[in-house]
Amino acid sequence: MASQTLVEPDIDLGQEAANAILADKALHVSTVLWWFEEAKQKWSLLVATPNYEWHGAQAVYLKIGRLFDKVGIGDKLPLSKLWVVSDTHEIPTTLGRMLAGTRFRLQALTVDRLPVEDAYIYRLSKPPSRPRKKSEHS
Repeated sequence: MASQTLVEPDIDLGQEAANAILADKALHVSTVLWWFEEAKQKWSLLVATPNYEWHGAQAVYLKIGRLFDKVGIGDKLPLSKLWVVSDTHEIPTTLGRMLAGTRFRLQALTVDRLPVEDAYIYRLSKPPSRPRKKSEHS
């Protein structure tokens, strides 16, 4: 299990962020979840969208940053805690193939050879039919 526990205020903040992100249909977001990366001992709010490939990472980060500022969470959830990936990335596609839904937690398990230390899912959709990207946290 993750050594840094995701606490209720973080879960609530993630829900606010997910609500703002999912309300913007132009982002085409398929997945929003908190992901604990064991190697870095860090939580990131992972957002999967095809806009990552269509418009580039910087454009997506800027759009989400403006959304966070608009709903008043930009100071509480800096972009450094955000991890934007393609909807074909390994994490959303692997999890989405096996599971889909809203508001659930995964801890200390492996899903189709993907180790999950800890994750809190706000939305997880079935993956697109495009090829997936390998996991790389930048």
